[in-house]
Amino acid sequence: MTTYTVVVDESGEAGISKVRTGSSGGASPYLTLGACIYRTETEDELISDLDRVKVLLKKADLHCSILGHFHKVRYAREISNNKFMAFGVISDKSTLGGYKSKILENSKMYYNKCSQYLLEKIGRFIKEYGLDPNEVLIIFEEGNFDYQSLRNLIEKCQKTPIHENAKFLRYVRAERIVARPKKDMLTLCLADLVAHALYKCVDKSDRDFQIPESRYLKELSSKFYADKKNKSILGYGIKCIHNVDKLDLDDDIVEVLKNLKAKAF
Repeated sequence: MTTYTVVVDESGEAGISKVRTGSSGGASPYLTLGACIYRTETEDELISDLDRVKVLLKKADLHCSILGHFHKVRYAREISNNKFMAFGVISDKSTLGGYKSKILENSKMYYNKCSQYLLEKIGRFIKEYGLDPNEVLIIFEEGNFDYQSLRNLIEKCQKTPIHENAKFLRYVRAERIVARPKKDMLTLCLADLVAHALYKCVDKSDRDFQIPESRYLKELSSKFYADKKNKSILGYGIKCIHNVDKLDLDDDIVEVLKNLKAKAF
């Protein structure tokens, strides 16, 4: 039986009670999640290639927060030659509306909701490619979140799926969701790269002259889950909550997301 591993990480902060604006501090206006699925038997190969990229870039580790622009471009280009499938979620906190009050501005509940949307996409992939959900281990990068509440949320949605896409959660096993420190799971840096690539598409910081960066996402585009017929990624491998036109993105970024194409798994 072939087993699979999913690694998940985030970029941005999950805080929603005070969100950063142009004139005040706070948590990031956007949160992105990134995930990669690969055959567990290929993990040693992936780690070996990640070590090769470290040597190539002359870096001790591959956390995107410490890499320069061209380091990340080369990293994304090099690692995309490996066999894995990528998924991502983009959430704009300004669109939370009444949901923010409903959850009492609880950042952990918000993070879990975004994770639910990500797992719906992964569940759809598991169904489409005929994987055994019992053989898919889902590993989140350990952080200040409530993973038991996430498991409970997934189980609740499985029993009473309110929205159409929630039906794909039946292909996810809540008991197979775990959390591990990044230092104990080297392939988590793949999820870090995917989450960061999505985040830089929406991040408009003064440090970067308010210019978002889509290059990393373009370099990784061939790895994303996509529609088998037209290879479109948006709506398959990338979930914009609740759609790309609600995210208040620059026009060129919207065009990039709508036109991203991928290859077959």
